[in-house]
This record gives sequence, C-alpha cells and structure tokens, in this order.
Amino acid sequence: MHGIEPGLAPDRARAIRELAESTGIKIACLATSCVYANPETTPANIELTRQCVDLAAAVGAPCIRVFGAPSEKS
Repeated sequence: MHGIEPGLAPDRARAIRELAESTGIKIACLATSCVYANPETTPANIELTRQCVDLAAAVGAPCIRVFGAPSEKS
C-alpha cells in the first residue's frame, strides 16, 4: 500500500530517498514478498530479489527482508 514496489519509477524512488533523508528518517529495510520455501518458485524469486535489491538501493534501504523455508520441528 506504500507504493515502494519493484517497477517504481526512478524519479519516485529518488523522491522517497530524498524525503527520508531530509526528515532524518532512516529506512531500516525493504520488506519483500520473496519466499524461498518452495524450490519450484526459486528461479522467479531470485529475479524478484534482484529487483528488490536494486529498489532498496534506490530508496536508501541498507537491506531487504526475504522469507526462507519453514523450520523443522524437533
């Protein structure tokens, strides 16, 4: 709902970065919908992850959040 998604226009990403910097707000990370729990969807998620890394750099986020496989119960 915030509009910071892959495909964001470069001028909009720059405006978001400048707004954060001018207000002293640090963008902690970029949340993504990248999920690495299903090997069948991994290739598509790798591409989405690359797009999200580029987007994070554009808005000034130092990292992205992805989801791994569910942990196994002991």
